[in-house]
Amino acid sequence: MREWTAALLFLLCAALGAVPARAAENSTEITLEIPEKAEVSVEIRGNGSITAENGENTEVIRQEGTVFVEKGQDVVFRFHPAEGSRLTSVLYQGKEIKNQIEKQSWTLKNVQESGTIAVIFAVSSGQNEEVETGDYNRYACYGLLAAVCAAATAILWRKKQGKYW
Repeated sequence: MREWTAALLFLLCAALGAVPARAAENSTEITLEIPEKAEVSVEIRGNGSITAENGENTEVIRQEGTVFVEKGQDVVFRFHPAEGSRLTSVLYQGKEIKNQIEKQSWTLKNVQESGTIAVIFAVSSGQNEEVETGDYNRYACYGLLAAVCAAATAILWRKKQGKYW
């Protein structure tokens, strides 16, 4: 019975390509290649989800989960805020990476070690918040423009009053 089980195991492994087709008569050789994988833990706060895509695998994560990636491969994270929410913060290994996000996605390239990505979705204020990440300079310019207009108005008003500094 023992020889029959060993022979069956050998044939099964040979069919799967795990052992060479020829082996010594009284020996059993099993060779399995298991790729090294890294674990990327995902933590989500707020209302939204993340899609993690690596190769042919796609996982949807709603609260927390783990994505297994073969070392050396890339994984693409796509961020999906729920209706009434917006993406406010993305951290990888504790470092803010929101400025690297384009079109609600980020690619972790050439994964070599395990890590953690933390994502925060916040309730939207209801105003038009369709701001591309990293596009905050536009608001700084608007503020500066408003300050210059206010100063110019004050100068012209004082000039009209005949009051000079």
